[in-house]
Amino acid sequence: MIMKQYIRFIIFLITTLMCVMCTRNAGNFLASLEKDRISCPDSVRVAMVDKSDIYGESSSSESDYVPLFNYLVEHKDDKYDGNIGCNLYRMFSGFPSKQSEFEGYLELLPMDEQRAAVATLSSLLIEAFIPESDIAGISDSKIVENLFFEKFPFLKTAETNHESLITQLATILKGHRKDIFLAALREDRMTYSDSLRTDIVAISPIYEEISSSESDYVPLFNYLIGHHTEEYAEGIGYRFYKMFSEFPSKYCEFEHYLELLPPDEQKVVITTLTLFLFFEFYDEYMDGAEIDNLNDAKKYEKSFFEKFQFLNKNDDSIESVDSYLKELYPS
Repeated sequence: MIMKQYIRFIIFLITTLMCVMCTRNAGNFLASLEKDRISCPDSVRVAMVDKSDIYGESSSSESDYVPLFNYLVEHKDDKYDGNIGCNLYRMFSGFPSKQSEFEGYLELLPMDEQRAAVATLSSLLIEAFIPESDIAGISDSKIVENLFFEKFPFLKTAETNHESLITQLATILKGHRKDIFLAALREDRMTYSDSLRTDIVAISPIYEEISSSESDYVPLFNYLIGHHTEEYAEGIGYRFYKMFSEFPSKYCEFEHYLELLPPDEQKVVITTLTLFLFFEFYDEYMDGAEIDNLNDAKKYEKSFFEKFQFLNKNDDSIESVDSYLKELYPS
């Protein structure tokens, strides 16, 4: 009985001492942060963080973390954000155990400062993570999100708004993908003539695949945006019709790339695609029937949008078919 009481006393004593030490450590760290905020201008601190030795060490001292945390909490000057983000990415990737060390200092901060530090850190790491070759070609933001948290698990447990973080991750991913896709479109326009691009689109494997790569969509979108020659137009229209009839889910992939275009080019692409598909549908379903008025033609329009429901939600698609039918059958 005496032994049990003794053990309980020892446990109580150790726990109390640990609490006192943690409180003392927190007090020392917060005092150091406050001193740094008063004595060091923001621009000087940012330059110090940019050149810090902390990134190349498997373990660092409190004095290294003080300017880093003040930079993360009171982020104002973004002059070196790109460098600092890449350095932090390299540090946490190269020394995964350092994530725990960072967490130890993070927990000493007041809750509002913890959230501010994690928000800034997350933004910097996301910006450095998105261009990585490991995620090249991955368009599913959920997969990218999982890969990000696998690499930086301490951010998933940190006190932060995860919904906001995930939204930010998806937004930056989309922006990065957009830059890459638009650059590829520009290069394709400079490299290939309209007739050569038409040849490439005519024999593309894209029509037979349930899923295709960005390199297949680049000439296809440039063709839809600005083709001038009508050579192979009927064959290409038929292959579009066959592809979206056999693989209706492929429009999600098509739409992913479509959303990366400027609004005016999106309209041209969706209008051109809609008319390609409608011409093929109209020829197939007329089946020799005589149509001599707009009301009868509208029945085919209704059936068309029932077949390709992904176009039914697009005003430009509906408007392009309506205009075409009114030209065919003026009232």
